[in-house]
This record gives sequence, C-alpha cells and structure tokens, in this order.
Amino acid sequence: MSDAAKAWDQSFIELAHLESDTSEEAKHRRLSIYTGQAEYMQGLADAAWGAGLTTEGDAFKALSDSCWLDAMEATDDLNDSQTPPTPPTDEGQQS
Repeated sequence: MSDAAKAWDQSFIELAHLESDTSEEAKHRRLSIYTGQAEYMQGLADAAWGAGLTTEGDAFKALSDSCWLDAMEATDDLNDSQTPPTPPTDEGQQS
C-alpha cells in the first residue's frame, strides 16, 4: 500500500478517535483532516481529468466536495464554540 493510501486510511482512524472529543484541539484537528482529505481528492480528480479519465475524475471530485462539506461543518462547529463574550452594558451606571 502506498504512503498516500496509508495516510488516507489513517485520517479516518484519527477521525474515529476524535468522534466524542469536543475540545478546541479536536475541532481544529477535524478541520485539518477534512481539509487535507478534500485537497487530496481534488488532486486525484485533476490528475484523472488530465489523463482523460473523466468518470474517475468526476468520482474523485464528488469525494472532494463531500470532504469540503465536512470541513465547512467543522468550521461552523469551531466558530460556534469561539463566540466572543457579550460586552457589558451601561445598565446600572450613573451618567
């Protein structure tokens, strides 16, 4: 098995280990993994299309799109957890 195939398999194993982890570090790691998966599949799509393998290129592109959707969800999850605190109000202060 090639190093790339091993890394692809390992990314899913790592995602499984992060499944129930809600820490900021885990959220960043999930985002990184999904982004890497999407870029890898896009590269394979580009290579397939360049070799005239339209069907295969389209299949890799569909996988890339799916990974990008996962990355966007991970980004939303990360952004939701980083909502800045509400600033104090002027209520109760004398003018």
